[in-house]
Amino acid sequence: MADGLDELATFVRVVDAGSIAGAARQLGVPKSTVSRRISRLEDRLGVRLLQRTTRSMRATAEGQSLYQRAAGPLADLENATSAVADAGDTPRGLLRITAPVDFGRLFAPVVADFMRKYPEVSVDVDLTGRKVDLVAEGFDLAVRGGNLEDSSLIARKLSVVELQLFASPAYLAEHGTPKKAADLEGHECILFRASGDTKEWTFAGGKKAEAVQVSGRLRSSEFAFIRTACIAGAGIARMPSHLGAIDVRDGRLIRVLPKRYCNRGGISLMYPSARHLPAKARAFRDHLIATFESASWQLG
Repeated sequence: MADGLDELATFVRVVDAGSIAGAARQLGVPKSTVSRRISRLEDRLGVRLLQRTTRSMRATAEGQSLYQRAAGPLADLENATSAVADAGDTPRGLLRITAPVDFGRLFAPVVADFMRKYPEVSVDVDLTGRKVDLVAEGFDLAVRGGNLEDSSLIARKLSVVELQLFASPAYLAEHGTPKKAADLEGHECILFRASGDTKEWTFAGGKKAEAVQVSGRLRSSEFAFIRTACIAGAGIARMPSHLGAIDVRDGRLIRVLPKRYCNRGGISLMYPSARHLPAKARAFRDHLIATFESASWQLG
């Protein structure tokens, strides 16, 4: 089928050019290749399509009939493929992104800035704590935190993130500010239920690692909830640095034990394949990388 379409397109080009030599120049192939395609097409149809002499070439009646039927559809097909190729270079259409719930607060301004730059792109952001199957569920990109599992996805690390301790000014005014990790044992700590070591917080950043048993009446599986509860004075929270950084800057939270951190992870951008990645996804990938690399992106 592909060979037949190629031969038909060559025939139309010969008629348009008025000669085999002219068609060969336009197609960028040897004259012998053009002649061979025309001969195969004539053999397949069982009719002569071109009448050749040493000085001229013209289409036969059968050739004229075929040209009139084929030229229009072939032109439409060429226009369609050109349009798709052009679209591949222009960011447009619906971009579907999935990201952790707690990342949405900082993610929203980045998406808004991207949409201002690319007015032909619409964005659908799914904030979820579950691991989304990008290919099966039709997502273009995923932002993920923590240590990544082995995957067939392409991963681009955006930033290193520490788990740090935060508390509200009101909580610390009432209960006091811990001076060392061991002091946490007497405090109300907000626990992250999705963590395997919920009641044991291990600290780095000192001379040696230090594990502390903590307790608290409030726990959650979402850092976004933990942040809000922490601002409300429910206790001391352990959460990603980027989640509390803006609140520290604005005075809603205070960094507790600022020289210590619990562990380090990362924020990564993931996508199915770098090959044939849609222009809209490439544009957002580059925009997100540039945003993280800029001085304006503060993770605390």
